[in-house]
Amino acid sequence: MPNALNKVTNSKVLERLSSWGKCIHTQRVAQRITEIDFCARIGISRPTLHRMQKGSPNVSADTYLEAFVALGVIDIAAPQLPTEIVQPVVMRSTPAVRVRRTKMELDDDF
Repeated sequence: MPNALNKVTNSKVLERLSSWGKCIHTQRVAQRITEIDFCARIGISRPTLHRMQKGSPNVSADTYLEAFVALGVIDIAAPQLPTEIVQPVVMRSTPAVRVRRTKMELDDDF
């Protein structure tokens, strides 16, 4: 049953999930792994596998990644992120200067 909280509408996300699903299906068939064997290998049910192969956003990311590991395509299908986007931002060498705004005086003639 689809969960309303998992509704994904971003087209880039849906395209990526669809390509991941096609990859899983193509690699599984190419390696001649049956659905039952593959499901047992990664610990999922057949309906979950079918949803994955369709690119469903209701399947967790770790399940997709486990499938890639089992198929031996993790480094191609989901490569490691570059370090420059996962490292914390380096603080400036000089501290930022806080500037306080001057108080506006209100005219009391109203």
